[in-house]
Amino acid sequence: MARFWLATLAFQRPVALIPPPSPVRARFWAIEIIFDEAINEYAVLLSTVDDAGQPAKLMCQLGFANGAKSCNVWRDRGFPLVDAIIRVSSDKSELAICAPCFLEPDEMHYEATLISIKNIMLVNNLGTSAELSIPYEQQLQVPESAFPATRLDEKTVTWLPQRSRVKEIKKAELQFSWGSRWPSLAPLGQAGLKPNKIWSGMIKLPEWHTGSRRDPILRESRRRLFGEAEFRFEDVEVLGFRIDLTKVCPGDKKHIDEGLAKLVKPLNFHLGPAAGPHASATRSALSDFQYRPASRTLMLELLHYGKMKLKADTPPLAGKDFQSQHELALRINVGRVDDDTSQARDAATFVPAIFVDNPWSKVLGRAVQGFDKRLADFCILHNGNARRLLPNGLLSADDKERQPLGKIAQIGLVKRSGGEPNGQLLLELDCPHREFDEDAFIRVNPRFVFNSFPFPVHWRQTDFDEAQFRRSFARAVVTKTRYGFRSIQVSPICEHKLRQELRAETAWLTGTFNFRDDVSFARPNGTVSLTFHAAEDAPAAWKELCKLLGINDGGNGCISLPGGSWYRIRCAMDFTGDNGLDWYAGQAWAL
Repeated sequence: MARFWLATLAFQRPVALIPPPSPVRARFWAIEIIFDEAINEYAVLLSTVDDAGQPAKLMCQLGFANGAKSCNVWRDRGFPLVDAIIRVSSDKSELAICAPCFLEPDEMHYEATLISIKNIMLVNNLGTSAELSIPYEQQLQVPESAFPATRLDEKTVTWLPQRSRVKEIKKAELQFSWGSRWPSLAPLGQAGLKPNKIWSGMIKLPEWHTGSRRDPILRESRRRLFGEAEFRFEDVEVLGFRIDLTKVCPGDKKHIDEGLAKLVKPLNFHLGPAAGPHASATRSALSDFQYRPASRTLMLELLHYGKMKLKADTPPLAGKDFQSQHELALRINVGRVDDDTSQARDAATFVPAIFVDNPWSKVLGRAVQGFDKRLADFCILHNGNARRLLPNGLLSADDKERQPLGKIAQIGLVKRSGGEPNGQLLLELDCPHREFDEDAFIRVNPRFVFNSFPFPVHWRQTDFDEAQFRRSFARAVVTKTRYGFRSIQVSPICEHKLRQELRAETAWLTGTFNFRDDVSFARPNGTVSLTFHAAEDAPAAWKELCKLLGINDGGNGCISLPGGSWYRIRCAMDFTGDNGLDWYAGQAWAL
């Protein structure tokens, strides 16, 4: 069990707190802090409440957790929590939440104090015994299958935590301070703000259950909750590795194909048992095709996004506001193969495993883009020790010089936000620094590159040797990746039990990454070494990749890639999400 502190606040009139991206207005609010001493993890929930004096229902509008795995669990239950550093003073008089946020400048700050709360954790042994049974009524939101770029399906789920040894504190004074423009928690900083009531005690969070109410599924605007499905990425740098599985895997082609089929299995959810009220009528129409890996060559890419922006203003955020991140992504080229034809079509890239160091990017990717993003530390070696980089490439907020992408030597899972790297290793990189000459980049406009030009991005014609993927499919992939590439993912991203409950809401999410006019690339000549770790806590897709490379769970293994098998790119690109019917109606991809 964990300890909790719950305070309710009553304002004279409705006030707006701004969880992303739009404000929530209410007169009554509540703040709950939950501390699990066994694993040293905190969660802080900011909620609306029906009544500050006699609360009967809470709805969490925004929250923070310092445990990466716990944060995922909270979100799977409909609680909109974000990974954050949570610091508590030694005497427990002050709790501070440090999370990526916008202050005055256009650039996001990554370890600024978003809010601090004083005195709430000093009331453990005060007050009188009381009974407290308040449910949280949350909304599970997933992209709508036909219009995922603009609509969400919303489903109500109620959670009733078990509370014991509860005490109600009659007199207590809390102090709040905040410092961010977005998310804005300004009303909490009002002078003279006092809690209406405070409770303290022990809490046991409910296990997963299938107790979601069977109300009709509601339709909600994606723009209101998450903004438009259009983004602009500037100052992007890519360090890419072409992994030809036929050269690095211990098994034969059959073994490779079986492993690749497991990696793309989420795309073929429609071949599983039918679900939903109209399943029997639609089953035959969906089961006559499948997505298959088009090549035995994978792309593993390490990226740094210097500026990630919204293409359209979404107040209070403007188009000039930007944030940054590092990313490690595994890309597989897939095609749709119909049962009655031997030719594949609809080429796209599928990303079964992806790791980022920006918590807001993780939230958006998992919630509405179908990317199973996990929080990771991207580290350089400094005096023999692993030092975590901030998402903007700096070692600290006071640093002035961004670390080169090629200096990243370790990537590991985040166990708990903040401090030194504390999670399990995923990948170690040994890149020859002499190959990172800034003058080595060649600047080109992809729209004017001839087919014979050795553009090193993604796949080559020779990477496609199966009959269904040769000729027209391969030519389309090779030529169109000069302009950008198609993306296909699957929603929802969540734990297995929730996926089973939301089978009828499972959907393909498609979109397009378009390179902007100028792209610079370099083709290093040295040999790079990659050491893969099949970490116990790694996602299943990463473990499957390791298994393909002959690495058992908990083990590690190294591959070497010579010059020509890795590349560097600098570019800017746009991403636009599609509504499913726009793509599957057979519209051509025109660039």
